[in-house]
Amino acid sequence: MTIEKGPIQIRQFQQTRPIDRAQRPTTVMATLENTGDRELDAHPRLLMPQSVKIAGTDPNATVRFNGHEKKTCIWPIESAEPMTGELRLQIEAEGRTVAESVLSMQFLPPIAISKPRYIPDPLPVKTPLLIGAHHCP
Repeated sequence: MTIEKGPIQIRQFQQTRPIDRAQRPTTVMATLENTGDRELDAHPRLLMPQSVKIAGTDPNATVRFNGHEKKTCIWPIESAEPMTGELRLQIEAEGRTVAESVLSMQFLPPIAISKPRYIPDPLPVKTPLLIGAHHCP
């Protein structure tokens, strides 16, 4: 859902990975466009469920747009627990909310990364023919 009431429009608002897991960093991105002719300062705000936090960037940064300029904003986020919820992006400019969009995200349970078991070296099959494959037992 996207609501646009002003010169700044949200062209895209999406997650950057197809699968996200709890307790692992991921990112969401938004492409914003100033459809007006004049310079404009915008304040993108990312509203999230309580277990999701922004990691490492200023969530209240100001973005300066020239006339008819597009910019991409990226937020590194992390969920403390598995969940499905909505992230809401609000763009404030000229003292009011001028655009808003909602992104539904699912954070799957974390899984432990384990060291793979030993993988044996390939053992080519003995044959008088040249075959473009090899056999691994």
